[in-house]
Amino acid sequence: MIFIIVAPPRSGKTYFATHLAVKELKHTGTRKGYNRIYSNYPILDYKTGKSTFKWEKQYSYENIQDSMIIIDEAYTQYSSRNYKKFTEDDHAFFALNGHNGNDIYIIAQNAARVDVIIREMCNEMYYIRKTTLPFSDRPLWFWVHTYQDLNEMAKMTPDPFLAVKRRPMLFRKRVSKAYDTHYFRKPGEETFNPVLWSELITNPDETIQTDTEQP
Repeated sequence: MIFIIVAPPRSGKTYFATHLAVKELKHTGTRKGYNRIYSNYPILDYKTGKSTFKWEKQYSYENIQDSMIIIDEAYTQYSSRNYKKFTEDDHAFFALNGHNGNDIYIIAQNAARVDVIIREMCNEMYYIRKTTLPFSDRPLWFWVHTYQDLNEMAKMTPDPFLAVKRRPMLFRKRVSKAYDTHYFRKPGEETFNPVLWSELITNPDETIQTDTEQP
């Protein structure tokens, strides 16, 4: 099956996917679980020592079966703006997921940014809403809204009343420690030299006076 996980930045998309992976890792390799779990960002459950396999895009051309696959920032690989780069092999990878017993989780800020072919084959979309402490970004829990309607999937903010399911998900340190929220940040330090505005303003007093003049 194909699932799309969407939400604004820092709202719990990757946390939700990691939550699902950590839950399933203990069953991998058994009759109850997946053969393998792949992700394109590191997931390591420190409690059990189990981790996911690193996902590479070229693996979609391999014979992967009965596996869970998590692709974060999916627009970088399957963007709706680069539809001409969506190959027949890409189409087969998603179209045959049911025959191969794979569950594919696509993470994006907006489902509309994901290639339309993937959206058309999507079984469910999850929209994540974060509940935080007052005056803080620390999450208490998340609301997971499930949608099956393509029109709702295409919206920036789906209607919560049209969700087919709505369930809470508590914030767990075990899950938050299992992944790095800054994994996709570019490595290294800044190599450019930005200029301070104070270096460009020759006479600050004149600038302030001009800005506050009344017509």
